[in-house]
Amino acid sequence: MSTSVGGFIGSNLLSSLRTFRGSKALAAFNDWHAGAMGHRALGLKMDDLIPDEGPIVQEALRRLPPSEIQERLFRYRRAYSLSIVQQELEAKDQISAAEVCSRIIVCENSGQIDDLSETAVNQRLERPKLDSL
Repeated sequence: MSTSVGGFIGSNLLSSLRTFRGSKALAAFNDWHAGAMGHRALGLKMDDLIPDEGPIVQEALRRLPPSEIQERLFRYRRAYSLSIVQQELEAKDQISAAEVCSRIIVCENSGQIDDLSETAVNQRLERPKLDSL
């Protein structure tokens, strides 16, 4: 009996992991974990948690409309002030699971793929090819 990942046992393990990945139990755990992290209670979306230092994230942020940049800065400032006074937003003002996804990141649960970061990645990969012409 083979114990490698490509062997008989490995293929059963991979298929069971794929099945578990799409299960309702894992989805429920993901929702609980996202709520337990605390960023929703402070009014932050998932893309607010991404470090801004990467070149692809910088390019995606540069392409955001000014209104979304202002909303993002407002969310940062509000979360900072709430963390200083050690409070959370009221339940009606907290970010819901449907609002967590934004334009910078890929949201697996909603099926939305971010156009801004995908375009930035594609252009970054095409640049050397165009320079070599």
